[in-house]
Amino acid sequence: MTTAKQKMVRDFKVLTPDLTIGAAQERLSTAEAVYGVVTTSEGEPLAIVTAEQLREVSETDRCLKDALDILPVALMIDQNKHLSEIVEHFSPVLLGSREIKGLVVFHDGKVKGIVPRKIITEQANIRLQVRGGGGGSDVSAALIEGDIAAPPRTYVCPHGDYEETVTSYNRFNPPRCPYDKEMLVRKR
Repeated sequence: MTTAKQKMVRDFKVLTPDLTIGAAQERLSTAEAVYGVVTTSEGEPLAIVTAEQLREVSETDRCLKDALDILPVALMIDQNKHLSEIVEHFSPVLLGSREIKGLVVFHDGKVKGIVPRKIITEQANIRLQVRGGGGGSDVSAALIEGDIAAPPRTYVCPHGDYEETVTSYNRFNPPRCPYDKEMLVRKR
């Protein structure tokens, strides 16, 4: 089975929260890195950004730590996690939020790489096309989420204060918590 380590890219730069937006942009362009991972002083990822996302922030003298509320949160995965598990757990989040450009591969207390959003969404699309097809090429035999053979899924608020049964998932309008508008994630 394919793991995160096999699919991750290493063209990232670790950014400290005390850097300004302008300095972070310069670091990424100098290193020709696609991704920047903002970490705490202990190395824990806080946010993941691209140079393009940083260019969209108008206040270039603003520190990254003061911009964390507008930067995409870093979603972490272990390098040994199987791609199928990653798709299962994170594709609803990635399909529902275009700001998140990838997942941070974190192992032994260090950022090891990034699994790009594109890899996960491509894999999710492949799995949706062949889901339950019985190994054959007849896609019409595939199960659709919500069918009797594929029961509805339960989605929960990340804060744990709301739960909802979803019979069909609309990636353009994902289910959200009515209290804090957080996107719901699939319950394990």
